[in-house]
Amino acid sequence: MTLWLTALLVWGAAGARVGRVLVKPATTARVAIVVAVASVALATTVAVPEIALAIDNPLPRGVHAGLLSDGIAVAAWQLFAVATSVVVAAAWPVVSRVNLRRIATYIYGGGGCAAAGDSRTRRPRRRVGA
Repeated sequence: MTLWLTALLVWGAAGARVGRVLVKPATTARVAIVVAVASVALATTVAVPEIALAIDNPLPRGVHAGLLSDGIAVAAWQLFAVATSVVVAAAWPVVSRVNLRRIATYIYGGGGCAAAGDSRTRRPRRRVGA
């Protein structure tokens, strides 16, 4: 029950953050904050055991022991780290808005490559000759 309440509180905070961004003009930093908050909300939702089980069992046989829900949780935390890096770049006083967009594109691209590389290493290995 505690995990459900934590996920509910995080989703409430995420909704409040999205609402504040929708009222004001979107900047690179505000969008990065929304992405960070939404990724934490996704990670806390997938951490609820019942939801993780529902994600892992869309078919009658399901998938390999938590592979899908664990992958989603890891990807969500990686997205949080990437979005936080964009917020850090936005807080640097030397960076202009044009350069910030370029830097944010590179940071998000690097995070996407890291997430894609991580998903290849998480596949279960087959046993040969067992």
